[in-house]
Amino acid sequence: MRATIGTAHRSSIGRRLAGAALVAVVSLAFGLASIEAVLRLAPGVVGARFANAVFSTYHDDPGGIYFRDRETRMNFMRPELATRGYWNGHAWLHRTDADGFRNPPGTASDGLLLFGDSMIYGHGVEEEETVAHFLRSEHGRAAYSMARQGDTLFQEYVLARLALARLRPEQLLLFVFLNDFEDMTAYRKPEQITGAPEIDHLDYAELAARVRDPEADGLRKQYRRLRVWRLYEGLRKAPPAPTAAPDPDALHPSLVAILDDARFAPVADYYRRVLGDLAARTRARGIELSVVLLDLGDEVIPKAIPAQDRLHALLAEIGRENEFRVLSTRSIYAGCPECFLAGDGHLTREGHRRLAEFVHREVPRPAAH
Repeated sequence: MRATIGTAHRSSIGRRLAGAALVAVVSLAFGLASIEAVLRLAPGVVGARFANAVFSTYHDDPGGIYFRDRETRMNFMRPELATRGYWNGHAWLHRTDADGFRNPPGTASDGLLLFGDSMIYGHGVEEEETVAHFLRSEHGRAAYSMARQGDTLFQEYVLARLALARLRPEQLLLFVFLNDFEDMTAYRKPEQITGAPEIDHLDYAELAARVRDPEADGLRKQYRRLRVWRLYEGLRKAPPAPTAAPDPDALHPSLVAILDDARFAPVADYYRRVLGDLAARTRARGIELSVVLLDLGDEVIPKAIPAQDRLHALLAEIGRENEFRVLSTRSIYAGCPECFLAGDGHLTREGHRRLAEFVHREVPRPAAH
């Protein structure tokens, strides 16, 4: 009898525990679903500090605009994807073509090919407000953008090699920005910067096949689409809030990467080697190469002039040695606060429009045209 009572008691306790666990699970699921709904309906609730982590699509998780190639450790934009981009309070439609670039369907690729980072991609603005669009619509130039957020010369060189293998453009236009030197050290190991294996030791045919057929996102990672997950990741990875005012005399890290001789020298040598190789390859195909330093003066990063001068001197030297055009945009942005997105620094519609006018004027069509 006692055994029967004990068994019944344990069974009752088990049922109560199971019921409590079920209530806890349902409550947790309801709570997470409620937070997810709030994040989607009232995105401002997270505040500016965590909004980028929650709403940006600059990642290779499900819901992001990228997929990652393991061998090169490069991100490629997902082809034929339409989603909303977000950063620093600015939102835009991100739509890619069949090759994974931000161009309207049917955009010709036999004129100008544009390579660059988020400035040229059109971060923060619609495609109809980008330099590539204005070159086509206002100046009648066939302009195809292969620019992507975060790219440096490493990614741009790889994309150019892939493009030259199958496209026949008349001109290749590569934009260099102030933060490229700093970013290079984040993407490449020191021995990769020194050795530049992408020149002679990367199988571009295999890479082209891989990026044409990216792996589909597995079901296992679909939870990463959730805003609540992105908020958790943002909270987990966020640096502590600053406790003191920033040092007004401290240089921006992108300036240090150029002005510090020890950091500048290996990346400068990489630029000499890679741009020299790209110049030889384009010249052999009858393609004009131009390099544009996207020089904004001090408009975005204070105290930027010395670093931009040093970068321009390096590019001009490489251009003279390899017979390609080198240009600087500093004059077109002087005294133009309306050229830059508020609280962000990327180009506005007006900034892109001025850049398109500059390119059309300074990079004329080949003589045959």
